[in-house]
Amino acid sequence: MNEQGSTRRRDWIKNATIVFLIIMLILTFFSNTIMNYSLPEVSAEYVSSGTITTKVRGSGTVTAGDIWQVYPEESLKVISVDVKEGDEVQEGDLLFTMELEEKEYTVSSYGETVSAQIAAAEEVVRSAEEALRKAREDYETFLLSPDLAIEVSELLQTGGSLSFGDLQEQVNVYRSENELLEEKKQPYEDAVAELQELLRQAQNNNDTDEITRLQNVISINQAYVDELDADIAENEEEINKLIASYEDQAEFQDLKTAISERQTDLDEAEAELAWLKEKLSEDTEETIDPEVKAPVSGTVKTVNVKKGKTASTDEVAVEIYPEGEDYTMTLTVTTEQAQSLSVGDVAELQNSWYYSGVNVVLSKIATDVSSRGQNKILTFTVTGDVTDGQSLSISIGQKSSTYSYTVPNSAIREDSNGKFVLVVSQKSSPLGNRYYAERLSVEVLASDDSRTAVSGAFTGGEFVITTSTKPVEAGQLIRLAD
Repeated sequence: MNEQGSTRRRDWIKNATIVFLIIMLILTFFSNTIMNYSLPEVSAEYVSSGTITTKVRGSGTVTAGDIWQVYPEESLKVISVDVKEGDEVQEGDLLFTMELEEKEYTVSSYGETVSAQIAAAEEVVRSAEEALRKAREDYETFLLSPDLAIEVSELLQTGGSLSFGDLQEQVNVYRSENELLEEKKQPYEDAVAELQELLRQAQNNNDTDEITRLQNVISINQAYVDELDADIAENEEEINKLIASYEDQAEFQDLKTAISERQTDLDEAEAELAWLKEKLSEDTEETIDPEVKAPVSGTVKTVNVKKGKTASTDEVAVEIYPEGEDYTMTLTVTTEQAQSLSVGDVAELQNSWYYSGVNVVLSKIATDVSSRGQNKILTFTVTGDVTDGQSLSISIGQKSSTYSYTVPNSAIREDSNGKFVLVVSQKSSPLGNRYYAERLSVEVLASDDSRTAVSGAFTGGEFVITTSTKPVEAGQLIRLAD
C-alpha cells in the first residue's frame, strides 16, 4: 500500500516537471513574439531629397469699405420696418416708416437767440466805428501838422499810403544827413577841446590877454557845435514823426479791417434772422417725409430701428454697404514669410468648394510698426459673394526650392530642447533583432502641405518614424508595421 502511494507521488512529480519544462520551452521560443505585441507599432519612411513649395497660411476677417449711414430727419416713432440685415436694396427702396406728429413752432424759440446775437454784434460795431472815427481825426490832425516833412505830408494827403519802403527811404535820408552833420561837427569839437587846454595853460600863467582871446575863439567854435547838434536833433525828431505816422496808419488799417469783419458778422446774423422769420412764417406744420428710403443701392449691414420705438436723429438707423464696393482683409505674417510674396499674388481659399466666385488678391504689404519690423501686414482685396465680418482661411505663395533632406510633416516633433525626429535604429540579441527609437535633432528650413525640409546630423538612409500606435520616446523599443 505504501509502495503504491510512493510510486504515485513520483509519477506526479515527474509529470509536473515535464509540463514545466514544456511550458518553459514554449515561452523561450515565443518570447520575442509575445514581447513584440506589447511594443508600440510604428510606421516609418526614409529621409529623401525633394522640392518644398512654400505657402503662407492664415485666417482673417472680411471688412467692408465705405458704409452709408442713414439717419431720420426727426426723432419720431417707427410704425413699420421694411428691411432686415443682409437684404439687397436699390436706391429709393423703402427702409422704414415713421409716424408724423403735429408740432407748433414759435418765433421766440429761434428769433430771440439770434436777435441777442445781432444786438451784441451791433454794439461791437458801434464801438469799433467810434474808435475808427477818433483815429481818423487824430490822423488827419497829424497830417496837417506843419512840422511833418512836406514830401510825406503830400504823399499821405493825396490819397497815397506810407509803405514800409517809403518809411525806410525817408528815415535813411535823415540819417544820412545826420552822419554828414556829425562829420562836419567833429573838427569844431576837436578845436574846442584844444582851445580849452590852451585856456587852462593861460590861466595858470595869468596871461589876461591870451585868456580873453581864447575864450572868444572857444565861444565861436562852440556856437557852430551847438548849431549842428540842433540840426541833428531836428532830424531825429522828423524820423520819430515818420515812424509814428507809419504806426498810426497801420493802426488805422487794422481798425478798418476790424470794422469789415464786424460788419460781416452783422450781415450774417441779419441774414440768419431773416431766414428764420421766413421759415417760421410759413406753414406751422413742417413737411417731413415719413418714409425713409435707401440713398444708395447695396446690402443692408445693420438695422437699428424697431417698430413701436422712437428713431433718434442722433443715432444711425440703417447702415448699407454700397453696391460694387470691394471688401478687404488683413493678415499678419513674419518678415521672412512676406519675402516670398508680391502684390498681385492670388490667394487660395481653404474649403474653396464652399465659396462661389470669391477672389482674394494681395493688394498691399506694409510693416507692422508694433512688432519693431519683425512682422508684415498683408492687405487683401476680396471680391465676390462675401459679407462684412466673415472669416476666411487662405494660403498664398508658390516659391519652390530643392532640399537634400525632407521628411513627412508628421515626423517632426518638438520638446523643450527644440525640434527633432525619431529614427529607427536596430540592435542584435540572442533571440533576434530588436528595433528602438533614436532621437535626432533637426532644424526646420521650410515646409509645405505634406513635407518639411530639415537639416541635421544625417548620413543618408535614415528611417524616420511618422506615426505610432502609442506614444514613443527616444530609446524605447518599438516594432515596425508590416
